[in-house]
Amino acid sequence: TSFPSGVTLGNTWSHRYTSLMAETMTREARALHRYNIQRGNRAVKPEVNGQGITFYGPNINLVRDPRWGRNQEVYSEDPFLTGRLTQVVVRTVQSKNFNAQPNKIPQGGTKPAPSTYSIKSALACCKHYAAYNVENFPTSRHEYDAVVGARDMWETYLPHFEMCSGAKSSTPDSHGDIWDPAAHAMCSYNR
Repeated sequence: TSFPSGVTLGNTWSHRYTSLMAETMTREARALHRYNIQRGNRAVKPEVNGQGITFYGPNINLVRDPRWGRNQEVYSEDPFLTGRLTQVVVRTVQSKNFNAQPNKIPQGGTKPAPSTYSIKSALACCKHYAAYNVENFPTSRHEYDAVVGARDMWETYLPHFEMCSGAKSSTPDSHGDIWDPAAHAMCSYNR
């Protein structure tokens, strides 16, 4: 299924549409995972990487330079908007999959009620931590050293990662929501 680019989705400011997109991606990923498992492909090779249930996304870097080749992937230049949409994606992707079927029922046991499962549909990854928005310009991303002042780091580059990590998840936000953290984060290539 094709979806709008991240920056187009960011322009909507819509939690609803973001959640619908993330739910569709997650259902398709879960279906791919089940398809491969049923064919005996247990994803043991490192390059297979979870067979559809480990997402390398969302990419939550900020649009800071129009020359960056990945601007279309990210939501916005605003840390708060990026953080809120990221929280919606992470929550939706990692929602409990009550339709999941266990591979085996314990011997002599009975199948538990679906509401007792706590299997996450997939695992989200917030990337690239932090101050990363170079894709081989002006230098290779593997050699680039982002030098960012402390204030800019705390006010611009870290808030959306804090929201993604669930660092403040024990306290409800202004909407009464408590956010789950992403399963993992990918660090940038900064020195």
